[in-house]
Amino acid sequence: MKATLTFDLDQPEDAIAHLRCVRATDMAIALHEITNTLRRNIIRSYEMEATPPSIEDIFDGINSVLIDLDLNIDTLIS
Repeated sequence: MKATLTFDLDQPEDAIAHLRCVRATDMAIALHEITNTLRRNIIRSYEMEATPPSIEDIFDGINSVLIDLDLNIDTLIS
């Protein structure tokens, strides 16, 4: 089975849809990394009876993953 996607990159909506398709694997990797890192950090903090990560720490971690994968969410949802 084969599938072919066709985009008219001169059309803004198609250009964004194309970018989403091209970056889908990176987005899946980012979600996987974010989920596992958060889970690991929260579980570790409870095991050590330490303070769980702050909301700011969580958002910094998420942003770090996105930067590492060169994902700019704003360009994918505009």
